[in-house]
Amino acid sequence: MFIQFKLLELRPLLGNTIPYAQIYQQLYPVAQRAGLLMPNREEGAGYLQWSLPGEDWTSLSDADEELKATVAGVYNERRTKLADTFKNMKMRDALLAVPSEKQILFRRNGNDWDIAMVAWGYCYPNHPPVGDLKGYAPPQKIRQQVNIGFMWDGELLPHFDFLLDNLQRQTGDDGYFRTDAPLVVGSSYEIVYAGQTLWLLTVEKGKEDYVRDLTCRTDVVVFVTEDGQPVAGEECILGYNGKEMSAFIDEEGRATVSFALLCDAKGQPLAEQPPCQVKCRDAVQTKAPSVHDDTLEFVFNFISVTKKPYVAPAVEEKEKEADGGEVLPPPLEELVHLRLLDYGGYPMPDLEFTVHTKKKGDVALKTDADGHYAIPKDWLEPGEKVKVRMSISDDYQKNHDLHDPKKSKKKKNKS
Repeated sequence: MFIQFKLLELRPLLGNTIPYAQIYQQLYPVAQRAGLLMPNREEGAGYLQWSLPGEDWTSLSDADEELKATVAGVYNERRTKLADTFKNMKMRDALLAVPSEKQILFRRNGNDWDIAMVAWGYCYPNHPPVGDLKGYAPPQKIRQQVNIGFMWDGELLPHFDFLLDNLQRQTGDDGYFRTDAPLVVGSSYEIVYAGQTLWLLTVEKGKEDYVRDLTCRTDVVVFVTEDGQPVAGEECILGYNGKEMSAFIDEEGRATVSFALLCDAKGQPLAEQPPCQVKCRDAVQTKAPSVHDDTLEFVFNFISVTKKPYVAPAVEEKEKEADGGEVLPPPLEELVHLRLLDYGGYPMPDLEFTVHTKKKGDVALKTDADGHYAIPKDWLEPGEKVKVRMSISDDYQKNHDLHDPKKSKKKKNKS
């Protein structure tokens, strides 16, 4: 940051007896110990300039009255300390003067202030210089009790260790640390945990409780389709850590639920989390969340299974039984219809797969153009579920879109 003046804009107060640069060499280290920054003068073609590090400085003349009173009090203390060091110097008052309050600049430095005097040893030609800042009464300090807590999933963490302005602290049985003495309203304090700054706590008037939420959460996304179409309104039950919650599928075939991971006593998520279970109709899927992945996906693809009569080929009429009745053709065979769907719930036509049953063992089959195949019901024992195995070849993937949502997501991320 540069503060610049034209040569005739300022009048020197120090005279020409001792060069300005020589005075600066003696002044700088003493001013630094007193807490004041007094930069060196830089001369250019028709101008004088003083430089400050950074751009975040505020002129005292631009501050509101309350802030101005606070900074003025700090400035007067530091200037007095510096003036006492040069009490035997005749040019002391001229040395520690600036043209106006505009040349006194400040900025926040943690709980303290950086204060700079630019154009020191100069004044405006028709105005007296500024030395001490008089007439600014520092505001009365208001103090109040402060309670600090840390929360996980809506619960305060007891016996939680942290640093408050580099001092070791711990929350009590109720999850709160209560400061030893009331703190000044408007003051700020650094809260550090595990070597990192959690936040800069600023005491607000009328507010005693300050709680930081440390909860890590995971989103559970459930996709449900039937015959390749979204099933709006379908209810799914999610279970995690002994708790259950309901989720209803929207018109796009999805539902999203967020839940908090488990943490240890130090407010860190457990490396091994309990599994999350999702139940939709009679289907159940289970996955364990990861502290590095913030989303779990569950996909349910349901197929409408209907019983269709099997039309037997024509049979010749058989001889009548002795009692005069007719021998009827065999009953129509019941079938179990299979339909294989891809990730997006779309049929997979002309796909070779294997069905395993207790009665038949492994049977190699192939879906029709609609991803469909039917097997006789008498292949299965009562209550037995159909077991299907398939292997998707590279040639099949090249010729068919499997509607894989994960691959689609990766493509979007790359685009």
